[in-house]
Amino acid sequence: MKTNYDNILYLVDLIEKDLSLNYNLEFLAEKVGYSKYHLHRMFTNVVGMSMYQYIKKRRLSEAAKKLLCTDDSILKISLDAGYESQQAFSDAFKTALKLSPKAFRYKVKKFSLTPRFKSTYKMEGERIMDVRLENCVEMTLVGYSASTLKGFFVIPRLWKKLHKVKRKVINRISKEWVFGFNDYENAEKTENGLGFEYYACIEVENRSNIDDDMVKKELPKSRYAVFSIKAKPQDSIESTTNYIYKEWFPSSSYQLNHEAKYDFVKYGEVVDENGIADIEIWVPIL
Repeated sequence: MKTNYDNILYLVDLIEKDLSLNYNLEFLAEKVGYSKYHLHRMFTNVVGMSMYQYIKKRRLSEAAKKLLCTDDSILKISLDAGYESQQAFSDAFKTALKLSPKAFRYKVKKFSLTPRFKSTYKMEGERIMDVRLENCVEMTLVGYSASTLKGFFVIPRLWKKLHKVKRKVINRISKEWVFGFNDYENAEKTENGLGFEYYACIEVENRSNIDDDMVKKELPKSRYAVFSIKAKPQDSIESTTNYIYKEWFPSSSYQLNHEAKYDFVKYGEVVDENGIADIEIWVPIL
């Protein structure tokens, strides 16, 4: 069975055969049987940029090479690069490279191109202590939320607020876990990374007897890939999530659930003498 990584390499080959074609996410997703959401995330994780960015940069790089190495007219280069007109090409070129195609041709002697993506993928070994699949029924989470667009400093504030009241919630399902929920439905890219809605929360049986200022999150029945590690709850798990999305998923054949644009982390409330707790990262899959 082909892995996600194999399928992304196939799509890169397809794109590179003719960069002038107007490939879209839906067309390429159908080629490998993916949802658009899964393809976007896998392509970005494997290649290091979105499909749209890759095609645009490769088109402009090949066009820049022709400007420097051939006598082709700017119009011909524009059309070969997949632009409908010389003006559209010139606008895109100037935005990206800060020079018009004509000025670039006569002023620039050396240029750093965006090369074609090539396979350099190597698994760095097992970092995850345990990976399992879980079929989970509906879940109800309650807690406090804030957008990380304001900065990630909001996260410890949410946890401080939750820890003050969590023991007062009478219909809490388990006192052994708290949840860090990442909602990517309306995520935005910023200079500091991805901005999304973050929830510090607990699981409850129902939404009754919940303080009015607490937010509620209903999770549908879903299948999850669950990654278990042991660490201090206050430590960053960025290296683990990078492994999950940039190594484990690309090397597997599992697809992300495009209808569930979230993941969450379960933090164990019990710690050992060194402050180490059980931590689980739950990712919705098809």
